[in-house]
Amino acid sequence: MNNLNQILSRVAANVDAIEDRVTGTVDAVLDQSVLSSPMANSKTPKASEVTLFGHFVWDPPISEQEEIDILLSEDPTKQWSPSILDFMEATDLSPNFSIGGFEALLAEIAKYKPNSISRLNFFTHGNSILLGMSGTIDSSNVYFDSYIDEAKLDFYAQDGLSILYEEKGKEKEATIADIRKRFKENAVFVLYSCNSAVETGLLKSLSKLLDVTVIGFNNSILYCPPVQTNPPFKRKGTRIGISKNDGGCSKNAKVKDWRSLIDDESAIRVTPK
Repeated sequence: MNNLNQILSRVAANVDAIEDRVTGTVDAVLDQSVLSSPMANSKTPKASEVTLFGHFVWDPPISEQEEIDILLSEDPTKQWSPSILDFMEATDLSPNFSIGGFEALLAEIAKYKPNSISRLNFFTHGNSILLGMSGTIDSSNVYFDSYIDEAKLDFYAQDGLSILYEEKGKEKEATIADIRKRFKENAVFVLYSCNSAVETGLLKSLSKLLDVTVIGFNNSILYCPPVQTNPPFKRKGTRIGISKNDGGCSKNAKVKDWRSLIDDESAIRVTPK
C-alpha cells in the first residue's frame, strides 16, 4: 500500500483546486467513523432520496464578522469556502448528516432498506481525483483529513470486505453486494463537488463499486450566500450553482433548485459496466 509521501506526491502533481492535508497512514484514513447522529432502525428515504454531507469546518474557528470579511474581501489571497453549515443551508434539508470517512458513508447507505434509494446526493469538497469526506477550511484553502480516490475505491471492491453499521441498537455487517441492493434500478449518485468530472476515473470507480450511475461536474460548484452587511452571517437563502465564464455568483450561475444541476451542460454521467 502506498505510504503517505507517495500519496502527497501524487496529489501535488494532480490537484487542481484544493490542497490535500492528510494526517496518518492510508489504513488510518480507511477507519474514519461517521460523524452523524446514529439511527436505530432501518430507514426508508423520503421520496427515495438520501442526502449526505462532507464534514468541513473552519479551523481555527472564526467569528461571524471575520467570515463576512473573508466573503467580501477583494484580496486574491483570501477566499471564502462553504462549511457543512452552508451545505445544509443551501439544500434546506433536515435532518442532516455529515460523513467522517468513506466507510461511514457506506455504513449510512447500509442503514436503508433494500431497493429504496433512487437518488443519493453527496455535498462535499473535492477535485478531479479526490473526493473529500471530512476536513477543515481557512481563508486560503480547503484541507482534507479524510478522502477517497480510485486506489481506495479499488480497495473496497475486494471480495469478502464487510462494513459495520448499527440497526435497532445492534451491530450488523453489510457486504458491498448488500449495499448495492439499497439502490433502485436506474438510481443515481450525485457528487456535488468541484471538478469531480474533469477526469472521470473517480466517477468510474465509484460507479463500478456501487453498481450505480454516478454524476459529477467538470466545473466548480458555487455556493452563493445572501448579501452580507453586519453580523450574524446570513446563510438562509444560500443558492448553489455552476461556475460560468465570469467565475462568480451571477444570475446565470445560480439555480433555484439544486437538484436541477444534473441537467447542466457541465454534468457528466458515468454508468456502471
